[in-house]
Formats: sequence, structure tokens, C-alpha cells
Amino acid sequence: MMKEIEITRAVPIIVAGHGSIVKGKYVTAGKRSPHWKDNTQLFEGVSNSALSNRLRGRLLEDYIECMEIQIDNTDLTLVQRVNKINAIYALDNRTWSLALHHNAQRMDTVPEKYVYTDEDGNKGFYNSCGYEARGIEIYTAVGQTKSDLYADILFRAIQPLAIRYGIPMRTQKYNDGDVDYEANFTMLSRTNCPSVLIETGFMTSYADCKILLDREFRRLYIEHLNEGIKRINNYEKN
Repeated sequence: MMKEIEITRAVPIIVAGHGSIVKGKYVTAGKRSPHWKDNTQLFEGVSNSALSNRLRGRLLEDYIECMEIQIDNTDLTLVQRVNKINAIYALDNRTWSLALHHNAQRMDTVPEKYVYTDEDGNKGFYNSCGYEARGIEIYTAVGQTKSDLYADILFRAIQPLAIRYGIPMRTQKYNDGDVDYEANFTMLSRTNCPSVLIETGFMTSYADCKILLDREFRRLYIEHLNEGIKRINNYEKN
């Protein structure tokens, strides 16, 4: 007898931030860490694509329905991403958007003596200092919507892992009582479905990059995201 598969009440559309590798080249300008002294470097689009693919596979292993909008490794524009998400939502109102990104800090106001610059001009913090930004941020659009609830569930799912690895969970709770940051990002403000964007770690921080490039952290990060998504699905069942 075939296994009965339950209806997923909240179907995530997994969105990898930026393009990845096409014909041996990283296709997204910028969006990378410095080339650090230990010969490591984080390319945001490559990392996001790998995490998105792994997350989708992990959800399907648990028979949790999910979707994606990228069919290759090219870098979709923001409008293209939003249009694809809205087209899916128009056909299935169970869907919601989860965009995976890594963050980066503006370096133009940081005193030069604190800045590490690689051979290509990419800048970051090799040594921790008071100017360095680190951590995980979860974003929703401005205002109170179901997105805020989803963001809170994901925040609580990820937090134990962040504590274990010593990566800060950044929050704007002091502003409106919610853990999420609010912003008019196109991916959040112009999508018709609930939408959450996670900025996991700062590429301008060597300390964060070291964690983000750690294979065990990446495996566990997917497990915690998987758990958060299942909690969202369970919430929608009730």
C-alpha cells in the first residue's frame, strides 16, 4: 500500500539569492567575501544556491511540498523573481516565499586601519573590532502581516544553532516587539504571498565566513530551517 502523503498547508518557495556558476564563471558581480589569508572565499550566489538545493531536498525527504523559481544558475532580476513568485501564488495560495541570502557591511565609513583588503579590492574585517557587523537577520516587509509570524517561527528554530556557533541573532525587537527587521525590499514588498528573507552571516566578517564555510554548520543550518518550515506548516494545520 502506498504511503499516504499529507497536504502541505504552507508551501515554501525556496529562493536562492543571486546567480551561481555558469560555464566556469561566477555570474553575479560583487556579492562575495574578500579572499581571506587562509585561501578561503565565500561567493554569495554559489553558497545560496547550494543551501537552497539542499533545503529543498531535505524538505522532500520529509514529504514536505516545496517549490523553487530558478531553473538554472543565472542571476534573475528582482522583478523576474517577484513575477515568478506571484504567478505561483496566483495558482496556489498555500505558497509563501523564503529567500536565502548572506549579508555584507558597507566599508566606506570604516577607518582604513581596521579594514582588510584583498588583491581584488574586496574589503572586510579579518580581525574583530568595534566596527564589525556580524550575525543573522530575518526580514519582512513593513507592517504586521503573516510574514511576521513566519519570521518569528524561523528565528526560534535557528536560534539554538546560532548560540552553539557563537553567531549573533540580530533583532529589531525594540522597535515593534517582533524579532524581524522590516524593510521595503522588492522581494518582500512586491510579493503577494507571505515573504521572509534571511541574511545569514556577514561576508565582510572573517569570523562569520569561517562559520558559513563550515560543512557541519551548513548541514545543521538546513536541519534547523527544515524544522522551522515544518512548524509553519503545523501552525497552518490548526
